Amino acid sequence: MPGDTTWPTQPFPVKPPALARNSFQRSDIATVTPELQEFCEALFDSVPGGMHAGGPFTHYSTTPSVIFPSSIGGGNFNPSSFDPALGYLFVNTQDLGSTNVMVPSKDGKAFDRVPYKGSMRFWKQDERLLCNQPPWGRLTAINVNTGEIAWQSILGVSDNLPEGKRNTGRPNLGGSLATAGGLVFIGATDDSRFRAFDAKTGKEVWTEKIDAGAHAAPISYQGKNGKQYVVIAATGGSQLFDPSRGDSLIAFALP
Repeated sequence: MPGDTTWPTQPFPVKPPALARNSFQRSDIATVTPELQEFCEALFDSVPGGMHAGGPFTHYSTTPSVIFPSSIGGGNFNPSSFDPALGYLFVNTQDLGSTNVMVPSKDGKAFDRVPYKGSMRFWKQDERLLCNQPPWGRLTAINVNTGEIAWQSILGVSDNLPEGKRNTGRPNLGGSLATAGGLVFIGATDDSRFRAFDAKTGKEVWTEKIDAGAHAAPISYQGKNGKQYVVIAATGGSQLFDPSRGDSLIAFALP
């Protein structure tokens, strides 16, 4: 911004690689459906020369901007879980861009960040379909002993897309739970589902449609009957503007 200067260097972690998208260019626009591509190209091109976008640490500008990761981040707000036997840290992320523009404040002494064209997200808002190429949500296992990614899995489905195109991953806020039985349980996504993944391979082994989005972290406990329960709160809402609404605390157990 006028009067600002950038620091000459910026540290980058050596390992692991970035877990979520931190750059964008026009060629990254989603081609999932022709209708989505047309909408997103028109949005990006609504500014002469295109919206302000670029590589890591691209800043907001007086030109409408597309910023990755968004203001709610790639892995922000998502508590990770850990399997000490495998040495794997499980982190769920989303690739959801912010669309904002900087405008002078009322007193003229600073700038305010405001949504561009009424939305803070780089998506087709009425259909909740993102304007960048999928995957839009992932679950990643990081080997903490090597710093390498052990596996990455798609996290979430887009129910309103045609058959064969729904495995996009979804925006997510909420944490995971790793168990000694070798599973990773997670809600988080805005598709109102609760899932379990194989901790070693990343294979999705179970999914259940639930009352609303579960933007929380699961818990597990053993009941007096000796059964192990896994529990998740499902209320919808959150900073994802998840339209689902619920008031449920749901407990799962094997027969």
